[in-house]
Amino acid sequence: MKKYQIIEIEWFDSLHVSGWKEEKDIELTTKEEMLHRTVGYFLKEDDKSIIVVQSRNELKAVDAIMEIPKGCIIKKKLIK
Repeated sequence: MKKYQIIEIEWFDSLHVSGWKEEKDIELTTKEEMLHRTVGYFLKEDDKSIIVVQSRNELKAVDAIMEIPKGCIIKKKLIK
């Protein structure tokens, strides 16, 4: 994949709920609740993760950097 191509990544994320709850009220999360989609500019990847960014400028500065572990990725799609 080339730098700054726009991609969509479908991936599973862990969820966190804070505050006290009784154990009997805790339910397992559904796959749909854990499934996320991220669209951004591809920046780089290695064997463990892929990095996408939301914004970039002509000075090679980037913003809203997101690193997604490859073990969580379901699929990647190039946006044309």
